[in-house]
Amino acid sequence: MGEGDNDECKMKLVFLGTGSSASTPLLSCVLRGDGGCEICKRAVSMGPSSKDWRGNPSLLIQVGRKNVVIDCGKTFRESVLRQFSKHGVQFLDAVVLTHEHADAVLGIDDLRLVQRRVYTDDAEAIRKSAIDIFANQAALSHCRAAFSYLFPPPKQNHDENKVKRFVARIDWHKICAFVPFAAAGIELTPLPVLHGKDLICFAYCFGPKNRRVAYISDVSEIPPKSWDYLFSFPRHELMIVDCLRESHEVFSIPREKQVHFDLGQAIAAVKKLNPKRALFVGVGHRLGHEETCAKLRLHPDLQGIDCSLAFDGQVVEW
Repeated sequence: MGEGDNDECKMKLVFLGTGSSASTPLLSCVLRGDGGCEICKRAVSMGPSSKDWRGNPSLLIQVGRKNVVIDCGKTFRESVLRQFSKHGVQFLDAVVLTHEHADAVLGIDDLRLVQRRVYTDDAEAIRKSAIDIFANQAALSHCRAAFSYLFPPPKQNHDENKVKRFVARIDWHKICAFVPFAAAGIELTPLPVLHGKDLICFAYCFGPKNRRVAYISDVSEIPPKSWDYLFSFPRHELMIVDCLRESHEVFSIPREKQVHFDLGQAIAAVKKLNPKRALFVGVGHRLGHEETCAKLRLHPDLQGIDCSLAFDGQVVEW
């Protein structure tokens, strides 16, 4: 730890994005002849300062001078422009991926602009400047197909005459369920959750034992073994969990085809874990920030829990 980093327990969380994969305001809603739903209208009229203006789910974790981001999706560039300078971020040390969908990975190309700047041809200095990316095997395979130029070429395909282009320098790391790993010195444990019945997404548990954080951004079901891990700690300081829509909006969708928690499921998960505080992310365009937070404050299943929708730019620190 460098000067000023002597308190390893100090942690800051910055919500870079708290919306759905389509973000809010929703394009198809805004482009309707009537201007769309009331929440999208409000977001458009107020602009990015509105708590209803939401990018793809993404979280910045700061400990000392280390900066780690969970997911960098389609709105990553916008999030960087709005938030990094506010929090003194000049470069990232690591990125942790939850899964391989566009709202989690399509900002990877822009990592070249938030990596350490190296003004030398020294191979060791260049190697140390790389950003570490941690992902499960499915996400790594997808990224290799989508961003082949960011992976080392096979030795037999090495071409001395190939033109060097400005791309991100990345060290890729495979991670496995329930096996802790360190991203820039910050220990995280991946927990498998279902994001639809056909996709395993990683949730992450991190923080000191007396102030654990559970980040569960894309989930339709939490398997028993992941619940067991969550319950192996004292009361969590913070639960960050997926909440796409009102419960009544999914009555026509068979349970096995749902890919996100609705409001009722998110509340039930919070009640079950009973954290000190809960914040909902992955929020769809029909959930207004102020209206939904007012409902959550009065919900009988959430008494004793500080529960609300998260918003882009929100900061939690201790």
